[in-house]
Parts: sequence; C-alpha cells; structure tokens
Amino acid sequence: VVPQPASVNGNVSLQIQTVDDLPLTLELYDSKGQKMMTLFTDKVFEAGATSFNFNIANTISSGQYFLRLNGNGQVVIAPLTIVN
Repeated sequence: VVPQPASVNGNVSLQIQTVDDLPLTLELYDSKGQKMMTLFTDKVFEAGATSFNFNIANTISSGQYFLRLNGNGQVVIAPLTIVN
C-alpha cells in the first residue's frame, strides 16, 4: 500500500497500489499530528494500481500535511504540501 501524492495546489492526485482487494482508510493530519479530516473510510480498492483526485483547496490552508493510509493492518504515511 503506497500513497503517492502527485500534484498539489488544492487539487491532489494519488495513486494507491495494493496486492489484494482491500478496504482502506485515508486521513489527513497537520504537522502537529492533529487529524484534519477523513477522506474515506473502509473504501474497497481492487488489487493493482488505482488513481484518483480530490480537491481540498477551500477546506484547509496552505502548509505541510501528512496522509495516513491504513489497510490490512498496515499504515503508510506520506507528506503532502498544500499551496492555495
């Protein structure tokens, strides 16, 4: 499970790669470790690569954040810089 933030600017592109069909949860944390939002909970992703986009421009301010992807007992954290 590997989140890969590809572009920023309020519009965020991610690619998630899984080996099996898995329910995944994706959360956004600020630089202090405080949870800002949950982007999805227990969303099932099919095995392979899945790309998707979401826009958080009007939801949070510019700054350094972290994406926390949780699935199948594994947690992956990836940095994300937002520039509005």
